[in-house]
Amino acid sequence: MLLTHQQQKDLVKLLAAHFNVEAFNKLGFEYGMDIANLGVAGPNAMAREFVLYAVRHVEVPKLLTAVHAIVPNLDLTPFGGPAAANDQPAAAATAPAARTAQAKPADRPEYVNFDIHIREKRKEDGRYPVTARSEQGYGETDSSAWQTLPDDEEFEEAIDFLRERIGRLSDAETLGQKLREFLFPPKVLELYNLSRARIKAEKKEGLRVRLRIDRNAPELSKIPWEYCFDDKGFLALNNDTPLVRYIETAEIPEPITAPEKVRILIVTAGPSDQKPLDAAVEEKWINDALSDLKQAGQVETKVLHHATRRGLRREIEIYDPHILHFIGHGELLKSGEGALILENNAGKTSHVSAKDLHMLLRNNDVKLVILNACQTAVPGTGEAIMGIAPRLLWAGVPAAIAMQFKIPDATAVGFTRDLYNYLANGKPLDTAVTEARLGAYFDNDDKIFWAIPVLFMRAPDGVIWQ
Repeated sequence: MLLTHQQQKDLVKLLAAHFNVEAFNKLGFEYGMDIANLGVAGPNAMAREFVLYAVRHVEVPKLLTAVHAIVPNLDLTPFGGPAAANDQPAAAATAPAARTAQAKPADRPEYVNFDIHIREKRKEDGRYPVTARSEQGYGETDSSAWQTLPDDEEFEEAIDFLRERIGRLSDAETLGQKLREFLFPPKVLELYNLSRARIKAEKKEGLRVRLRIDRNAPELSKIPWEYCFDDKGFLALNNDTPLVRYIETAEIPEPITAPEKVRILIVTAGPSDQKPLDAAVEEKWINDALSDLKQAGQVETKVLHHATRRGLRREIEIYDPHILHFIGHGELLKSGEGALILENNAGKTSHVSAKDLHMLLRNNDVKLVILNACQTAVPGTGEAIMGIAPRLLWAGVPAAIAMQFKIPDATAVGFTRDLYNYLANGKPLDTAVTEARLGAYFDNDDKIFWAIPVLFMRAPDGVIWQ
């Protein structure tokens, strides 16, 4: 029996969701494989080895029979195996659609996607095609226009002032109004207002504004779109209009929801030749925010201090986290590629490029990467970490949070505290980010730092804990 690549991935997810080490030991006995010879640890890695071995040796029916003997209430028919032994098959998903079909709790915000797609500019006149689409269940409607970025000094100065953290609220509002004029030309604005009116009548939470920037227009990624300012204020500070940067890939996007206890790996690195960081404060806020979920057995955390390249690779392989939270520094390499800064064996700087992280995190169960890194860009660039987040989503990670400018320590810690508090209370990721941004705006005298965190998503929703 042959399995398609997607079936292999689905079977790995199914096994990882329902088998612990003890169960894999039993599976090895039933199937005739000693798991000590696998050379891997963690449910996801073990599941992958079992499936790949069975596929290579054309023993998929034998493996499915062994799985059925241990967990008879699993429905293995999508893989050509036995049906569930009772009328209540296990809840694990065998495909991404199975998880997204779960009922939405009554108190969970329900958003309608409003996509704004900016494509590569035309060479002849420098104008960008801007297309908007509203998806509301009753059909799709489109609107488009040709737009030119402002080339006035006020626009460039506002971005520079905000990037260097010397701007004022008035600079953010001035920039935001110009961004709105670009993103919402008359036809797009008409569709936007119509969509908001309809979802209000349908009593839905609001519009999730998904900004889709063409890969062939990298200059647009340097613009802080999160400051977009409409008639009700900043879009990204309004729960009616959460703003995310949506990355489209060739693969079907998977949900963020973890099918089991959520494992969070907190990674810190403080090379002696870099500015010192107080990561302990942020660690404390993360653990405090998740204390109730920990007691309920829904989440566990592990910390990797003084992370090296090898140490990070081993922890991801062994611990198999769902959330990877990095606290440290980032930098822009001479090649123009963003990189995280880890430690080498001597405690000095060791760079991990976006390309290397792509290789490390592809084809695993990481649902969310949070790059809470101060000093994330060399002066005047502002895109060091920004280059990493899209690369991670292209590797298959459903969502990532990154910093587009240097972020003050107090803002970073406060944002982290609020983010995990809202996630722990069952809020979708985009709602939690919006609330955490609002906290950064309201709780501080400086009103511009809230837009530094950027949310990238490719998942259909932002729910981590069902």
